[in-house]
Amino acid sequence: VETMAGMKIPKAFMKAFLENKEVMKAIEEVIQDQIKSNLEITETSYICMYGKGETNIFGEEITFCVKYDKFGTWKWKCTAIHTKSDTVIKVNHCETQKIAVQYALKSLIEKLTKSGNLKSKAFTKGIMSELKKKGWTMPKIMQTVQQQMQKNKKKTKKKKNVSKPKSKL
Repeated sequence: VETMAGMKIPKAFMKAFLENKEVMKAIEEVIQDQIKSNLEITETSYICMYGKGETNIFGEEITFCVKYDKFGTWKWKCTAIHTKSDTVIKVNHCETQKIAVQYALKSLIEKLTKSGNLKSKAFTKGIMSELKKKGWTMPKIMQTVQQQMQKNKKKTKKKKNVSKPKSKL
């Protein structure tokens, strides 16, 4: 994984970063704020019960379509697409239109993060800038991630110390 300065980030560091609930909650809040503030509904039909929209998260374009399945499940479904990578998420069987869109966008962001498709300089810079506004300075992030790496190390040692019982066949 590359940083903006071109330095390599160790996989263990990135794993700890992405596994830390406190850091991920802060990032999730930043992304939700971006989605809400840049959300634009491009098309709606109350008769056909569907809507289309788009949002932008620090330069990453996402489009979505939500519609009511009035001929099958009688529930809302939504498809969200990250246009740059053509990554698609589909959700079905949601009680409300809002839940369908929220769940689809959240699932898409998680998929993009895990696959490494959200690594543009603008996205990284935007996330870091917003985290800093919320009090997440680089030293605080480093300390939090180091603590997570220590927890991960302890988990790994515990798994290695547990011996498997021998079969008596």
